[in-house]
Amino acid sequence: MRKFLVVALLVCALALSVSAMAAEAEKPKSSVPEELTDAWERFQRALQDWGGRLRERFGSRDSREDRPTITQILSYRDYLGLSGEQVKRLEHLRDNFQRQSIRNDADLRIIELDIAALLDSPTV
Repeated sequence: MRKFLVVALLVCALALSVSAMAAEAEKPKSSVPEELTDAWERFQRALQDWGGRLRERFGSRDSREDRPTITQILSYRDYLGLSGEQVKRLEHLRDNFQRQSIRNDADLRIIELDIAALLDSPTV
């Protein structure tokens, strides 16, 4: 009887350890919801963009010298003696460049989303 009791206890202990090992093998749930993670990433991107604009606006002389040439020319329009027509053409060139740059950035973000969706699918 005593041997039977010992064997039964060993079988129970083995069954508990196997079930515990199986529970550990399961994928643990994330402690942070996925929506919150996405929101945090968007918030970080917004802060980086905002910080970049602040550095561009109030940055040191070095950052001002790194600005596009057209913007530098327009900031010195009086010193260079540019005519009104020249200023309009330069502003038009700058605005077209900014529009195209914004379109390119948007296209890049869309492509990144598409790639992320493709990578998330079970078959890549």
